Amino acid sequence: MILFIGDFVRLHESKRWLEVTDIEPHDICVLQDGDRVCAAAEYIAEAKSKIEYAEIRLEENNNDA
Repeated sequence: MILFIGDFVRLHESKRWLEVTDIEPHDICVLQDGDRVCAAAEYIAEAKSKIEYAEIRLEENNNDA
């Protein structure tokens, strides 16, 4: 899985999206809450670019209105 700083990920068994704030050697992503996770489908259920995540948030806000 290829991720970039600024991307958003949702871990398995979680509904919460977290931003990738740093990437360390061996594809370890540092998340906004300080957790570290390997950039692999075994740990990450979904990944979105910053633009894709913004579109999801906009759609959710429109549905709430």
